[in-house]
Amino acid sequence: MSRLLFAPETFNLGETSRGIEVAKAAQSGGHEVLFMGYSKRFADYITDAGFELKLLDPELTDAEANQMLAIDQGRSVRHPFTTEMVRTRVTSELNL
Repeated sequence: MSRLLFAPETFNLGETSRGIEVAKAAQSGGHEVLFMGYSKRFADYITDAGFELKLLDPELTDAEANQMLAIDQGRSVRHPFTTEMVRTRVTSELNL
């Protein structure tokens, strides 16, 4: 079967837990599953479920993760991403 990459925002419990449930179904269907993320906040949920997780650089700080949640919940329009941060993230993903 194929190898599937799951890339939930691992600072967000909803995204992380939904990704885990979909990954369980995919794995039971014979697919190989890999997770990637930038935050350790809910990363243990992934590894505790038995999946491989690659934490990529640059790691999101708690302050950055909180800012992203504020955007997601409509409480802010300011994001923590600089051009250099995006460049580093893209490089990390390409090196997977």
